[in-house]
Amino acid sequence: MLSRELDVEKIGEAWIHDGMSKPKIILKWIDAHDVLSIQNHPSKIGFSKNEVWYFIKPPKDNKVIVGLNCSLDADDIENHIETISVNRGDVLEIPAGCPHALTSGSLVLELQEPLDCTYRIYDWGRGREINIEKAVESLTNAKTVLHRIEKQVGRVSVIYRPEFMMDVIFGPAELSFEKKGIISFTSGNKFAKSLLLEKKDKISILSNETAVWTSDGSD
Repeated sequence: MLSRELDVEKIGEAWIHDGMSKPKIILKWIDAHDVLSIQNHPSKIGFSKNEVWYFIKPPKDNKVIVGLNCSLDADDIENHIETISVNRGDVLEIPAGCPHALTSGSLVLELQEPLDCTYRIYDWGRGREINIEKAVESLTNAKTVLHRIEKQVGRVSVIYRPEFMMDVIFGPAELSFEKKGIISFTSGNKFAKSLLLEKKDKISILSNETAVWTSDGSD
């Protein structure tokens, strides 16, 4: 089967999946024009949501929120934020339960487990629902993991977990894939397109392109 381009629907943020009724992974293209809410996700075995961000464009100050050094019900959460510096092309693993938030100017590809459950901790006075009790139940000591990828022609394996996989491919390159997945193309600091690939599909990546291949972690 030939690869086919995926439609991208916009619902406040761009998102795609491979059309399965019960997807094994979900991808989102997130263009953060403002700081997003600080949130975490369920962390129980069998009911968890781990995520990965690939930065096409880093935030304006190159920092994203990756933790809080206070209780989640503190009145001055904004004064207890932990951040990490990120650059274009970085990959950041966000474990389930870890408080996190993208900041203004970020353009990322977000790879996640297919669980539609988010607990909002702090929303910068926007007045939306806050889920402190559930967020506390899901809180863990797990820390984010930052991968800085040295640019080189060809395919670089970055994430290989039971939940999902992510490779970054620098053009020019021509290759096929050992399993079904989604490949997303970027050019400079812009998103280009995403394709659903079947096993053994072949794809060409131009010299001015970078591609991110994602799949579930099953054999």
